[in-house]
Amino acid sequence: MTIQATNISHTVYPLMGTGYTSDDYASLNLDKNHLSSQKVSTEKDMTIYLENRRSETKSTWLVGGYLEHRAFYNSELFKVPEEEIRDIHLGIDIWGKVNSPIYAPIDGLIHSFAYNSHTLDYGYTLILSHEVEGFNFHTLYGHLSSSQYGLWKEETKIKAGTLMGHLGSKEENGGWLPHLHFQLIKDMGTFQGDYPGVCSQSNLPYYKENCLNPAQLIQY
Repeated sequence: MTIQATNISHTVYPLMGTGYTSDDYASLNLDKNHLSSQKVSTEKDMTIYLENRRSETKSTWLVGGYLEHRAFYNSELFKVPEEEIRDIHLGIDIWGKVNSPIYAPIDGLIHSFAYNSHTLDYGYTLILSHEVEGFNFHTLYGHLSSSQYGLWKEETKIKAGTLMGHLGSKEENGGWLPHLHFQLIKDMGTFQGDYPGVCSQSNLPYYKENCLNPAQLIQY
């Protein structure tokens, strides 16, 4: 089942806060073939690439990544014995400045949270559960700072527009340049405070069905 934006648009609060227009958001392509063509292969290259993209578009936020085939998931965290590497991105990334606030896009409950501390993991992670028009699903917010971590309590009601957290620094977000990993998940299974944010090519059919495109919940 797919959430229809027309059903929930009246309840969606801008994920990165009010005061922005569509001009403040620009698309970002991190597909491995595109980055290779741009000669982006190191973290320094990536930093320059992000800064140039933000400058040329005069934007505050760089957005993209759903189902992108990426090349930089090369740590042990993304390797499964006897399987291909997990490098298909299942959420949308929103790249911005450290400590930028993040708000609940729709009403929900805190499902779970965790500090996923491994290198290139999510860092501070929050997961909400939602029900819209009889459809139950979850949203995941990864690479946060510790600013609100002590305030999160499972089953707490969260209203749309509630401040939930801030973009984390590399020191606490898993080692990434500052960004939010935002993912929509239908069935969490037994996961608590965590859920795969990338998958292998062979497992894509399942994850594409379970992790819908969350773009409709990024209001701008």
